[in-house]
Amino acid sequence: MVEIQCEYAMRGNAPTGDIELRIQNHTKQILRLDVKDHGYKTGDHGISVAPGASQTLVLTLAESHRWYDFSLTIAGANQFLRRFAGRLETGVSGFSDPVMGQAT
Repeated sequence: MVEIQCEYAMRGNAPTGDIELRIQNHTKQILRLDVKDHGYKTGDHGISVAPGASQTLVLTLAESHRWYDFSLTIAGANQFLRRFAGRLETGVSGFSDPVMGQAT
């Protein structure tokens, strides 16, 4: 089993404007995960997590005005797909969805 948490990256009690993707591998094999960006130019990422270990991947959202849309797959697990999309709130004035407005 794999445990995935998509959380606001924090500095003290304040969100930084980035996303932390926390992955915990509860299996007995190395897991290779792929993170695919769907339009906000955060880039695609690959991450390997050893058996019983956990890894954290920080997605920087400054260029997308804190908007995100990405999916997570696991190599060899063809039925596994998780997708995360939205806008991270920090209490600072925001910007309309740049992909919807074709500003990216």
